[in-house]
Amino acid sequence: MSYPSRPGFHPKPSLLSQAIFSGGRLFARRCKQDTLFGSSLARCNERRRLLGRAAGCTVAFCPQEVHDVSRDVAWLASSPSSIACELRGRFDLDPHMLARWPTMSPGERRRWQIGAALACEPDVLLVDEPTNHLDAKARELLVATLRRFRGVGVVVSHDRALLETLPTTILRLHAGELRSYAGAYSAASAAWEAERLRAEETHARARNHARAIEERLARARTEHAAASRARSSRTRMKDKNDHDARGALAKGRAAMADAKAGRAVTVLRDALGRAEGDMPSIERDRTIGRSVFATYEPPRTPILFHVDERELRAGAQVIARDVRLTIRRDDRVRVVGANGAGKTTLLRRCSIPRATPIH
Repeated sequence: MSYPSRPGFHPKPSLLSQAIFSGGRLFARRCKQDTLFGSSLARCNERRRLLGRAAGCTVAFCPQEVHDVSRDVAWLASSPSSIACELRGRFDLDPHMLARWPTMSPGERRRWQIGAALACEPDVLLVDEPTNHLDAKARELLVATLRRFRGVGVVVSHDRALLETLPTTILRLHAGELRSYAGAYSAASAAWEAERLRAEETHARARNHARAIEERLARARTEHAAASRARSSRTRMKDKNDHDARGALAKGRAAMADAKAGRAVTVLRDALGRAEGDMPSIERDRTIGRSVFATYEPPRTPILFHVDERELRAGAQVIARDVRLTIRRDDRVRVVGANGAGKTTLLRRCSIPRATPIH
């Protein structure tokens, strides 16, 4: 099927957009997501930002945050077409859910967004952090669906498991350079780590070579200074009984030694300049091997949060009843639940300051 075209879209292809349309499934890792996708897609109208055209291809873009019900989401919810029905079933989407969109969980909105993008049957699918906010079931559904996608997929993700499952190529935007590596994340990371080690070894060899020349230059300057002092002292200390020929010969030898030492200093100084100029520049990777220091001061009160509610609501929907929760300052709590179960609502309720401190 063909999705209805969007009027008013003006393509602005870029260099990166030419690279991502070569076929295959590409994944971008450790980069500025908005910058990467913003340069590879022409600007879409805010109300129609899921679908556009760039470099002659239909492109669907799924940003990280999902705020409003886009035209594409509304179409997915209401369309009786086979692809819409299939995607609603695959992502476990109920059209009646849109009535509570303002209170819908981020994970539920995410499923609607990606489902709507796939319903457009784009040539290129751009997704920013697709597994964010998804529960385990929704994540499995997403991965299985993306595997069936036959267009070019470009995903920015920090999900290592996802990066090992889907990609055929990894794009790494690092230190101001975009590089492409074949394979999944483990193969790509091994390749760029090997490149980093080779660069460090080359830099170390060049640095050691320059240091060796520096040491030779220091010795040559010492010898030159000694030869200059010897020549000067021989000129000043001429004895009255010295034979003119013998004195002239000694002075000549001192002058030759001084000149030779001076030439050695010049040659080594030039060699050091060349060695320093040929030394490859290297930028230390600040993303690895760094320590993080954080100060810690325990809270004054032993209880951080206390919730005692007859009902916990997200808009008009009742999430839970008889909610009683106390979190103490030494507790470590993991909140687990399906998308829409009320995790975000519970955390928001916990963040509401208490009227009276609890001791």
